[in-house]
Amino acid sequence: NWKAIAALVPNRNSKQCRERWTAQLNPDLTRDEWTAEEDATLIHMQSIHGNLWAKISTFLPGRSSNAVKNGSIG
Repeated sequence: NWKAIAALVPNRNSKQCRERWTAQLNPDLTRDEWTAEEDATLIHMQSIHGNLWAKISTFLPGRSSNAVKNGSIG
């Protein structure tokens, strides 16, 4: 219940709390350096789906859509 969580966090609304969790705080997220395989998957999926980062992130377990958007290529 993001509304209830936002009530406990000063100056943040439910959308901001949800986005912070899904992009940064979720312990299931991978924070390691990007592997060559992940880079290849990102490039390939972006050529198919364009800039639909949330969709592309489904092909990269542990990477948030924000991490995919800002991904490591290179």
